[in-house]
Amino acid sequence: MRAGTGRIEAGEHPRQRVVAPATPAAVRAALAGDTGDEAAVAAGTPQCSPTPSPALVLLSRIGVVDPESLHSYRAAGGYQALRRAFDIGPVAVIREITDSGIVGRGGAAFPAGRKWDAVARQPARPHYLVCNADESEPGTFKDRVLMEGDPFALIESITIAAFATGCEQGYIYLRGEYPRARRMLENAITQATAHGLLGDDVMGTGVSFHLVPG
Repeated sequence: MRAGTGRIEAGEHPRQRVVAPATPAAVRAALAGDTGDEAAVAAGTPQCSPTPSPALVLLSRIGVVDPESLHSYRAAGGYQALRRAFDIGPVAVIREITDSGIVGRGGAAFPAGRKWDAVARQPARPHYLVCNADESEPGTFKDRVLMEGDPFALIESITIAAFATGCEQGYIYLRGEYPRARRMLENAITQATAHGLLGDDVMGTGVSFHLVPG
């Protein structure tokens, strides 16, 4: 981008800047080449501030943990939820999901608990879990943020859903335009498998669950 013009010209070396919060004035300043102290800007985001917003749930670890490190994720409370799921059992997990009122992040807002319960009760076997991360809506990248910034959280959540619904094989349906997300997920799956958090004996419980991005 040529400083001060707001134009991108062929052959220019790409540059990355932090703009937060992304107000119109801040974006105009970035386009003009005036970004100020980027470290200070990043520290002002909800995740990196000294007192993180309690409203952050899905995004609470974005920008805080190293998305390529299982150790970093576990140090931030990762895999405690999966351990608790194994402790209380599939029926109780589904009951908690139902009672929480969690709904899908798509436009239908279908209750997740009802969906999980329907799969768990289905007598036909085997059961398969498919995580739809295609995100084909124009201009939408809410799932991409999670996959690139907190991939272990997605894998842990998928494993909990698989345990609750009786699935031993899972797939992440990922669009081809997300190469970084795929790399992050493949790395996370490899680490989780190596540490017994995926595979034939998850956390030593005898539960089998395998996951691949596809």
